[in-house]
Amino acid sequence: MNGWLDSEVEDPELYVKSLKRHGLGKLRADVFSFAQKVPGSQPIHDYPIEWDSVAAIRVTSYTEWWENLPQELART
Repeated sequence: MNGWLDSEVEDPELYVKSLKRHGLGKLRADVFSFAQKVPGSQPIHDYPIEWDSVAAIRVTSYTEWWENLPQELART
């Protein structure tokens, strides 16, 4: 997986149908990757899955994150 998205893929089959409809079947892609938003721990689609461990925190800005670090870390 390359990264996290702001939203989840609600219907992956629509993407597959769109690729086929627009003649992009020549790409011969056979692996599609998409993620569920945290804290989604139950699969929401009926596809084979591979679990990946992540650690996540909510950050609204770099400044807020930096200013809320424990002081012993911020001084190093």
